[in-house]
Amino acid sequence: MRKKWNNEPSTFLVSKNGRHQFGGKATHKGAIPRGCKVPMHLILSLNTKDPLCPVDEIEAKELPLYYPLRYGMGGGEVQYQVCKDSSIRITYIDAQEPDDPADHPYPNQDCLPEMRGVLRAMSYEEIRAAAYADLYSDRKCSPRDKKLLAHAGWTDGIRVGGELLTCRGEVGWECKNSKCKIFERPSVLKALAVVADSPIKGIEIFGCSDVVIFFGLCRACGQVVAVNRCS
Repeated sequence: MRKKWNNEPSTFLVSKNGRHQFGGKATHKGAIPRGCKVPMHLILSLNTKDPLCPVDEIEAKELPLYYPLRYGMGGGEVQYQVCKDSSIRITYIDAQEPDDPADHPYPNQDCLPEMRGVLRAMSYEEIRAAAYADLYSDRKCSPRDKKLLAHAGWTDGIRVGGELLTCRGEVGWECKNSKCKIFERPSVLKALAVVADSPIKGIEIFGCSDVVIFFGLCRACGQVVAVNRCS
């Protein structure tokens, strides 16, 4: 049974008994690109039964969000279908081979530290402050709005739902699923999550605060897309 699309933004908070997961080992069949031995990194796993999980096309109980940190010098793109709770199928990855570990500036471990967490819905005032900050990125927010955004974890951490906006506007891309009706046509993504360079206190992914990972769904075929951009 499909869920209706929930576009209300929320933030991920570490909680020992939370239903969602940050990091951890790549356990899904298909998480290692074909012909390679290096797995993609599991960044986030969302429990789709949570009303705050922005899902309609995915029927699996868990929605895994993978990113190829050790491919394309950490700047790669991947597109994949969630087949069931235990497997995914990569339809596109722009770097066919893993990076040389000697030259790799990003995490050389196969996984990020595993932590459980919950989603916290943003308040009306927090959403309003975030909308202003995204729309007028060249202007300074008021001290009150800065406090609201810091409390919500909007400028750092992990955001779920909402909109995918960069310093240049919406995240543009092309679906590489040959069976999709918008195959290789320019489009925009349905927002799943935005993961900052420092998603959890004490953890850095890129070592550059301007780089974030965007996760979204193709509006036509529902496959997951993961890219990184400057925020």
